[in-house]
Amino acid sequence: MARKRITQATIAEALGKTQQSVSLRVNGRVPITVDDLHTIALVLDVPVADLLGAPARAEAAS
Repeated sequence: MARKRITQATIAEALGKTQQSVSLRVNGRVPITVDDLHTIALVLDVPVADLLGAPARAEAAS
C-alpha cells in the first residue's frame, strides 16, 4: 500500500468496510477473505500472488 501510496481508508472504501476493519486484517488480527484479497489486488493494481508473498521452500531431506 505504501509503495502505491494507497491508504487503508481507500482500501476500506473499495471493500465496503471501515478503516479499522482493514487495519485489523492488515495486522493479521482478522483473516482476509479471498474476495477481499481479490479486491485489494485490484485497487493496488497487482496480482493476488504479490499479496501472498513467496511460498515457503521445503527443506532438503537430510
